[in-house]
Amino acid sequence: MKAGVLASIVVSIFRGTMSQVSVAPPSVHAALSPHAMAFVQPPPLQGALSSAPFSRQFRPFTTRRKGIASSQKKVAASLNSPNRLWVPPPSEITEDDMAIVKEQLGYRPYNALRVAARGSKGEPAVLECYPLVPASQPPGCSPFPTLFWLCSKDLKTLVAQLEYDGLMQVFKERAIAMELEEQMTVAHQAYRDHRWHLLSESDRRIVEEGGRGWLERLREGGVGGMQEEAKLGVKCLHTHFAHHLARRDDGNVFGQWVEEELAREGKL
Repeated sequence: MKAGVLASIVVSIFRGTMSQVSVAPPSVHAALSPHAMAFVQPPPLQGALSSAPFSRQFRPFTTRRKGIASSQKKVAASLNSPNRLWVPPPSEITEDDMAIVKEQLGYRPYNALRVAARGSKGEPAVLECYPLVPASQPPGCSPFPTLFWLCSKDLKTLVAQLEYDGLMQVFKERAIAMELEEQMTVAHQAYRDHRWHLLSESDRRIVEEGGRGWLERLREGGVGGMQEEAKLGVKCLHTHFAHHLARRDDGNVFGQWVEEELAREGKL
């Protein structure tokens, strides 16, 4: 068989195979925050969302889930070791709630301190997390800047749909037009202060001596890791929504708008 004919057959087979695969355009991936991609295939929901573009476009993100599971095994082993270097503070989360959280996330978050907000059925929706997470390498921990973690599968899927629909940019432009920089400055600072005050004195010293940007991440990073010069930036609606649900008085307008948008669509 001539090489040209063989090449044509291979190309035809490849095109036929690829036509069966639904791949989201690069712009879709760019529109979604890392938090939105951190879970596996979202569960089927009732109502309009069950046929939404997000659920059709994305396949299970199994690679990241396997990586998290592997990392958690190493962390668990280090915590059970008699030579462990660091131990997280005790969690206030009950075993029943932790079982739900483990099912939601696919792993046990060892730095989860308490349930900061609950869903409509009383299930954990937001976790308050300690700013350090166990690690298998010295000093036995690493920074964890996300203070409030949206753990509800349904809420994560709903917020991911808003990101897919371009609401991050819409909210940013709205905040600029309404001149809400001062309000978000206060919200980001409240987030930073609460996170820093959660740390024990000994753990603050670990952070201050940790190098590698530890202090900057935990002392200067606001909601979603936003720095002082980007108060009206929006990197992840999940973190803003979690902050709003956990501490409404902090005035996170982006989180408030997420709640209002979901309520307007009848999804809350």
